[in-house]
Amino acid sequence: MTTKMRERALEQFEKNRFFQGKLMTPRDMQVEQEYHAERLHTLARYTMGTGIVRGLEVRDVQETQEELTVTVAPGLAIDGYGRPIVVETETSKSVPVPTNDEIYLFARHAEVSTESVPVPDADGVAGDEQTPNRAIEVFELTYQETEPEPGEPTPELELELDEDSRDPFHEIAAAYHEQYREEPRSESDPAVFVGAFERGSDGGWQPTETAVKRPLVYDTEMLFRAFASHLADTDNPHGVTVDPEPRDVPVDLDDIEGFERKLQFLQAELHELKEDRDTLNRYLMRKSLKDKERFFRDVADRFEEHSDEVSRVAQEIVTAATEGIAANAYDQPEIYREHVRELLDAEIRLGETLEGTATEDTLDGYVRAVSQLQNRLEDEASILDVAVAQDNVCEAADSLEELYDIVPDT
Repeated sequence: MTTKMRERALEQFEKNRFFQGKLMTPRDMQVEQEYHAERLHTLARYTMGTGIVRGLEVRDVQETQEELTVTVAPGLAIDGYGRPIVVETETSKSVPVPTNDEIYLFARHAEVSTESVPVPDADGVAGDEQTPNRAIEVFELTYQETEPEPGEPTPELELELDEDSRDPFHEIAAAYHEQYREEPRSESDPAVFVGAFERGSDGGWQPTETAVKRPLVYDTEMLFRAFASHLADTDNPHGVTVDPEPRDVPVDLDDIEGFERKLQFLQAELHELKEDRDTLNRYLMRKSLKDKERFFRDVADRFEEHSDEVSRVAQEIVTAATEGIAANAYDQPEIYREHVRELLDAEIRLGETLEGTATEDTLDGYVRAVSQLQNRLEDEASILDVAVAQDNVCEAADSLEELYDIVPDT
């Protein structure tokens, strides 16, 4: 994919036109390759998305004095340009030893040249100059020591279906296109119907409804968003009503075995959902402690020249967070809850000592976040809500800004 194409979201494709006697040069061959590659990359970006398709787990990380050796499982991914990243077999790559205790690994698309061959001169005689004859698409392993920016969250698809609609699938697709398709898409021949218009009373042309609907692409991203929005709706999305008194329903004894199989399946599904929930809770609890350690350490460093007390309280929070991580407080929800409750007083005191030291708007944001965390603890909210509230406090602490017109403590 060329740099020119990367700078624009969409670009028309250019290809060779062949004719009798055409002189084929390396440029023509390059255009031919780019034509096919850019078409595939564009389709992958807009219909499949970016990320891991399968595999690519990091199986091992070994450190030596000079480098880290990272072993990656075979797999497939699609990068931000729509290019496939293929790892054929379990592969080990080396990267420099980081300076911090956390790294975030990335697989990047790359090319390596191979098969060096001599370059013929004008007379067709091979000279001393060598050039690669092939290029292999491979991957590079890189890392950064700061947490990557979170990806765009999956938005909720606002959808109101007409109960009498004869084509609900088209209504779902149309709602998705209206909310998330900011640019129109054009297709190749044959022509695609794009809408109907009628002349209004003022002589202008206005869109009108017709029996023929515009053809819309039902891509996987749209289907996922619709599916995720439905799963996340816990407020009885289908409007199911339950009779207050159970009705007497005749049961066919021959169906009991089928009911038992369904019950076993549902029990297995419930067990899997509980495991997924526990995994998510553990991840969020650990993340909130790591964020607390990192963000409040930054607060202690940034405010040290302005207020010794602010720096001291922030460092107190850092020390407690470090101890909580070392003790694996995130492994047990109740231990984590108690750890957060014990640190709440220090977080409140930090807000009080920040008065006159931090800007008013950033301090207000921090105080609100701490107050929300306090409410979650007092209400005995779920551990997920507590972890999210604690993480919000960390983010608010990271957003704190110093007042530079104050007199530092002496």
